[in-house]
Amino acid sequence: MHDLTGGARLALSGLGAARAETAARALVADGVDGLVSWGCASALVPALAVGDLLLPREIVTAAGPRLAVDAEWH
Repeated sequence: MHDLTGGARLALSGLGAARAETAARALVADGVDGLVSWGCASALVPALAVGDLLLPREIVTAAGPRLAVDAEWH
């Protein structure tokens, strides 16, 4: 984990759900009160270009359930 300015913490998980979960659990155990996930969605749709920012209303998990996204974080 890395300490950033302003009290933020950074954890680099690597690829995959298991690694992301491990990093998220470590951050929560360290006392963070919010998580931001960043990743690449290359070839999601042809109309998107490199550098486009996606702000979803919800996230669909691999198992199917939909998770709400906090609109205030947009």
